[in-house]
Formats: sequence, C-alpha cells, structure tokens
Amino acid sequence: MPTITVKKRNLLNMIDASLSNEELQRLINLIKPEVEEVTTDEISYELNPDRSDLFSSPGLARAINGFLGRRVGLPQYDVCEKRLSVKVEEVKVRPYFACAIVKGLQLSDTKVEELMEFQEALTNTLGRHRRKVAIGLHDLSKLVPPIRYIAASPSATMIPLQLPEELSLEEILSQHPKGKKFGHLIAHAKAYPAIVDQRGIFSFPPIINSERTRITGKVKEIFIDLTGTSLPTINDTMNVLITSLAERGGIIEKVEVIYPDRNLIFPRLKPKKKVLEVRYVNKLLGLDLSQEEVVEQLEKARYGTKTEAKGQITVKIPPYRPDVLHPVDIIEDVSIAYGFNNFSSEPSKLATIGRLHPLESFSNNVRGVMTGLGFQEIMTPTLVGKEVLIDQMRLREEEVDVVELSNPVSTEYQVCRNSILPSLLDFLSKNTHISFPQKVYELEDVVVIDKKSPTKTKNVKKLAAVISDHQVGYSDIRANIDALLNCFAIPYEVTPTEDPSFIKGRVGKLTAKMQGKKRPFGRLGEVHPKVILNFSLEKPTAAFELDVEKLYTFSSVTEA
Repeated sequence: MPTITVKKRNLLNMIDASLSNEELQRLINLIKPEVEEVTTDEISYELNPDRSDLFSSPGLARAINGFLGRRVGLPQYDVCEKRLSVKVEEVKVRPYFACAIVKGLQLSDTKVEELMEFQEALTNTLGRHRRKVAIGLHDLSKLVPPIRYIAASPSATMIPLQLPEELSLEEILSQHPKGKKFGHLIAHAKAYPAIVDQRGIFSFPPIINSERTRITGKVKEIFIDLTGTSLPTINDTMNVLITSLAERGGIIEKVEVIYPDRNLIFPRLKPKKKVLEVRYVNKLLGLDLSQEEVVEQLEKARYGTKTEAKGQITVKIPPYRPDVLHPVDIIEDVSIAYGFNNFSSEPSKLATIGRLHPLESFSNNVRGVMTGLGFQEIMTPTLVGKEVLIDQMRLREEEVDVVELSNPVSTEYQVCRNSILPSLLDFLSKNTHISFPQKVYELEDVVVIDKKSPTKTKNVKKLAAVISDHQVGYSDIRANIDALLNCFAIPYEVTPTEDPSFIKGRVGKLTAKMQGKKRPFGRLGEVHPKVILNFSLEKPTAAFELDVEKLYTFSSVTEA
C-alpha cells in the first residue's frame, strides 16, 4: 500500500477546522486511510491504491468535509470552454494523449512539493509506474502554441529538468536518472514520444519534462499532459488530478485533442450512473435504513443522488472515483459515511466449518497413490524459460501458445508453463549424481490460454511423472498409469499418437468416455533420445502427464 504524506496546515485550511492531532487521526481513520504518524507539520497515512482520490490533501479534505456533513453531494467544478487545441500524430509506442489546463491557482513551494508527490503516486498506481499512464505538469505561460504530440527522432534535443545543458533524447535515456529508470518503457521504439511547441520539445514522456516549463510556487496556470497505452486509464487519472487542483481553487479549462481519425475534448467529467436498491444496502450492511437515510449517507460520501420509486436510488459517481465499479463499492462508502463505530457487534448467526475443496481432496488422494507407487513429489517454479519449455522439448515456438512475460528478469523465467513435464526433465538434469532409478512427480497448476476468460488465461491442475533408469520403457510407465487409474475406477483407453517430445510408436494418448464421448486427458510414452540429450540426461526416461481436473470429473472415488 502506498504511504502518502501531506502538509497538515494545507489540510486544516481546506476543512476550515481546528482539530487536535488525536481528532484528526480519528477522522482520517474513519474515512479509510490508516494514519501512521501525525507531526507538527505533516500527516503520513497508508491506504489501498484503489482510492487514488485520497492521495492528496485536497482529496482528503473533500472526503472529510463530506463525512462531517459540511459539504455534501456531488462536487461541481467550474469548467471553461477551450482556447487551445493540440494535434496528435501517430506515436506507436504510446498512442494515446490527453491534456487540460487549470488556471487561477494560488500555489506555494510546499503546495508544489505536495503536488509533485501526488503526481508520482498517481503514476505509480493508476499509471502502473508510468507503463500505462505518465503525467506531465507545465507552466502554461512558458508555452508557445501550436502544441503537438509527435514521434521524434532519438537525436532530437531538449534541456531536461534539473539539468543546465541540452541533451538528445537518446542521451537522456542513457545519462539522466529518470532515463535509466524508465527508459525500458520505450527502448524498443525507433522514434520517441515528444510534446513540442514553437520553441521545441518541452516534454519527453514517460521520461522527463523540460527545465523550461518547470512548475514553481509562482505558477498561476498549469498545462497538464497525459500519455500512455490506455485511454480510459488516462481519462480516469486526469479526472483525479484536475479535480484535486480544482479543490485548491483552480478553474478547469477544456482542451481539444485532434487525433488523425477523431477530435476529443478533455477533461471528460460527466459522472457515471448506477442504480442502487435500498433493500440491497440493508441486506449487505445488516441495517434497516430508510431511503432518505441512505441518500443522506451517499451525499456525505460525495455522491449525487436521485430518489426513484420502489426503494431505488440513481447514484451519480464522482468523476474522480475510478474505483467504483459495482454497487458493492457504493455500499462500502455508505458504511463509511454511516460510521463503522455506529455498527453494533453481534454474534455470527451462521457457523461454518472450513474444509478442502473436493478437487484438492482428490488431488491429495492422487498424491497418496503416487507416493505408494514409489514416486517422490517435487515442486518447481511456474515460470520457466522458453528454452526448457519449447526448444529442449523439440517443439516449435509458433505452435506453442503460452503466456509470455513482457519484461522478464531472467531468461529462466520468461513464460508461464503450460506443461509440467519439461520442469521434471530439467530437475532430473540437475540430479544425475543421485542413484537410479529416479521416480519423481509433480501435481500443480499450469497456465493456459483461455480467450473466454476475462484475463484470457486460466489455471489448470496437472500431474506429470517421470521414471529414469538404465532400462526403462513404455511398459514401465504404462504399468504406473494402470495402477493410478484403477485406484480411482477410471476406465480408459490408450491410442497411438504423435508427439515430437516422445519416440514415434512409443507414445500414446489417454482418453476416457464421458457422456458417450471420448475425451482426451493425457499422454504417456518414452521420451525422445534428442530430448534426453537436450536435457543432458544419462539414462532412458519414460513419462506421463495428465489433466487432474478432467481426471476428477471421470473419477468415481472423490472422498477425502
């Protein structure tokens, strides 16, 4: 969880109250953050990254004022019509751009310091450490339109923040601390993203801004740019940032962003709406609130409300709350506004006793059988290298569909394995000094592509086992399969198949009948000599691999 530090004086000025340290700490804890320390000048608190609107003193003050009932309902912000347009060219590495202006600000050095920390917290959380979104803040008075977002040559130059001399974009990546830290985000690009005006480059996202447009305590108007790989996240981040500046007294001004195929106006502050049922609120919270009482708590949480018939409320979600995705999120805010200290404690009406999921019980039974057959269980990492998973198994990369890490720390951890067998063979290669026969197995999850899943992937529980000895063949591994499946009364068939990892004619596909159809659930055979050599194994090896989840559905023995 991020730790946020804000200036105590700034916060108290915005809630217009004189509170002791103890009172202030109690208030903040009731809203959601966990206060770590309150000093004479500062307040430090931890909170979940979903509540990005509380990363700044204006956002925290807005929530406290609502909780105290001083300012309730949906906040309204002054938004002026556009006077500036920004043209966006094709920038492949970070294709999305948005911007806005906030004017009429009364800043100071301490407020600027806090603003920079707020900016950093947003890019680390919503922006995923600048990968999805990067933010730039600029002194508008130093800019000379027209402004454009372009793909610039690596040899293009600018004076980066806190440096006196001009550097090329390529030199910034290799020499500037921010370039070294974030350069990997655009290192593969042939042209780099840049924001320019008539005087040249003033921002090199997601790396660094220019010294020319540095923000100081004397700045009255701020030009805000956001670039990234996700336009919805850019919009959410912008709304959190500019509404915080508006809480400081700033006036928001629209900017037109001209893409090659469309024109967009930012910011987009129209609140989303959700319908909330009072009955559902009371059911989840264990309360008996009337519709009017629910509306009162919603407005304290800074939602807009409209009462409907049949106990329903149309809720307007503030634009600075991208974390609100479901009515449950709104109900959580109702509970916060109601006050956790106002809930009465009572014993649970439902007593439950935890137990293993049936699949886990079945998996434990399988482990017991494998141990009885003389196999030793091992555990290997889910992340493996492509060489182990694909090349050494005599597979072709274009034929293997796996989840690949975009920025792996090592070639040994490049992909999520979709098969356990390569990990077992790799384990044997590191234990050739141990006496033979070697019989090991692993029953664990693998990761496979599933385009129907929201994450496009799913975990599947598999079992793989290998036998390595001076003389071992198909009959040895088949005998172990027979013993295992007979223990669970699973009738099955073995049909010839081809697999580049196994010897041709010595490999089979396992199938079982279910609802009148033959369903494959595994493979077994003698490992191909080239695979044995690839893993530097010294003895012949036989292996099998099964889908345990399918095995469970076939099984007639599922007791723990």
